[in-house]
Amino acid sequence: MDKKFYYRIVHNLISIFTIAPILIISISSPAFSTIYYIDSITGKNNNNGISIQNAWKSLAKVNATTCSPGDSILFNCDGLISKNITNYDAKAGY
Repeated sequence: MDKKFYYRIVHNLISIFTIAPILIISISSPAFSTIYYIDSITGKNNNNGISIQNAWKSLAKVNATTCSPGDSILFNCDGLISKNITNYDAKAGY
């Protein structure tokens, strides 16, 4: 066997060990999760809630939305929320 053959084997192994962790991380990450934004000062409940500029105003929209595992609800720290989230499912762990 010549040096080129061994070079190809080493090159392929390096490629596999470099790409495999990236694939595992990308497959296991919540790529389809949604981030919802709540801003009780400037938000509007008729917004879609999926960007800071289109934040919801109250938890009424959160409570009316079916969240999936991996979804996040982010609150503007300047706002005041005086209600509870009602669709929390302790069995699902979210």
